Amino acid sequence: MSERRIETRVEIESPPARVWAALIDFARMPAWNPFITSISGNLAPGARLSVRIAPPGKSGMRFTPTAVAVRPECELR
Repeated sequence: MSERRIETRVEIESPPARVWAALIDFARMPAWNPFITSISGNLAPGARLSVRIAPPGKSGMRFTPTAVAVRPECELR
């Protein structure tokens, strides 16, 4: 199976610590991003996460991406 990759870059006018705190608060993510209904797992390089998404009007799906880079307030891949 071929590797699948999603990349996004966004400029946000807010302190990095505030953005990072919101990004890694998996329990509250559905409040601001209802497309992602849950994320769980250890946020560390090489760790697998469990992500459930539910696109509007479609059935949900779960996938297990690997965290490639975790640098607080700087990078999450």
